[in-house]
Amino acid sequence: VQEANASNAHCIAAVSHSAFLRVLIGMIMDEPLLKSASRKIYNGSITVVDVSKSLKSENVAERPKLLGGPLSQKPKDFALEIPHTHLIQINEFNHLPPSTL
Repeated sequence: VQEANASNAHCIAAVSHSAFLRVLIGMIMDEPLLKSASRKIYNGSITVVDVSKSLKSENVAERPKLLGGPLSQKPKDFALEIPHTHLIQINEFNHLPPSTL
């Protein structure tokens, strides 16, 4: 985000490993990480996340489902912050040949 602000870019693309995408999607959607870990992300698929350029962030550790809900054993002072985000699309694969799925 800082590099995008510095270059005055309106849109950037990032290539990532599917494990990172699964965790990021789980944090954005406020779902248990156990559920997001089993999400299938196809090789070469496109996931679109809108990240705020304002650099404002939110503490996602306070979300009830993320780290196990009421059974969570996270420390009381645990914080996990991510930039404000909006999930646009998950796992778009229509551009891929059927044999790759």
